[in-house]
Amino acid sequence: MTNFRRIDCRAGRNIGLGLIIALATCALPSCREQQATDDSDTAGDRKLKVYTVNYPLAYFAQEIGGELIEVHFPVPADIDPAFWAPEPEEVAKFQEADLILLNGAGYAKWTQNVSLPDSKLLDTTAAVKEEYLQVEGLILHQHGPEGDHTHEGIASTTWLDFEIAKAQASSTCKALKKLFPDHAETLEKRLLTLSDKLDSLDQELQSLDSKQFPLFASQPVYQYLAKRYGLNIQGIQWEPDAVPSEAAWKQLATLLKQHRAKVMLWKASPLPVIQEELGKLGLRCVVFSPLGNTPADGDFISMMHNNIKQLSAAIK
Repeated sequence: MTNFRRIDCRAGRNIGLGLIIALATCALPSCREQQATDDSDTAGDRKLKVYTVNYPLAYFAQEIGGELIEVHFPVPADIDPAFWAPEPEEVAKFQEADLILLNGAGYAKWTQNVSLPDSKLLDTTAAVKEEYLQVEGLILHQHGPEGDHTHEGIASTTWLDFEIAKAQASSTCKALKKLFPDHAETLEKRLLTLSDKLDSLDQELQSLDSKQFPLFASQPVYQYLAKRYGLNIQGIQWEPDAVPSEAAWKQLATLLKQHRAKVMLWKASPLPVIQEELGKLGLRCVVFSPLGNTPADGDFISMMHNNIKQLSAAIK
């Protein structure tokens, strides 16, 4: 399992100032990848602090950077990082970082509303923006401790298309090579190893005989998965820890008449009562975690293999 440092956001420890890596800044957000990757300053042999907005980027950075960097992913385990809202002291820790990895595609909107040094920001999907997908069916709903919000605009779980995930890893490697030019060869080798692992996931999903198998998804987070791997997914908006209303059950029954699915994908295992009622409708619950946050067990690769195994068994 890959290890990286998780910060206790509530402890209030003083992390200290990181090394400033930029010689110049740009005021436009569109310049972020250029700034983070074209800096001519280097880090030498000192570890730099890399902050990320989600777990996949933390995993990619650690796999590539290894002992050269300290990876920090400060989002508490019970919160979806896409909708996390950091406190001022947590924002300050990002500001003190040497490199901040953003997911792009509108992910972690808090980053657009605070002052973060443009010279330290890297939009890891900047090179693949033409692959962005739109969220359909905007419905306001409760999402755990983050409160009410809508899934709107651009779909942001880009890494569920493993070709896009490889692009995000490659972008991360490019930035790290600018910081550690003397270790460029090592960083490239680590990127190749990671890319091979992502290719393995991609091939597993490509081999699924699932293109005509209808699926429901309890959350609108599988757009990139569906497009890349030809999955026929109808999304709704239910939470695993909240029993749906009577109206929601009636809506699902109506949808089942047009979309005759036998499986519903969930980010996490739903309440037993939900599973029981879905079973009465002929629907089986399958957990396919997007892994936006750190898994309790395993790592990104092992848990994605597990996701695919569960999905494969359900559609046979």
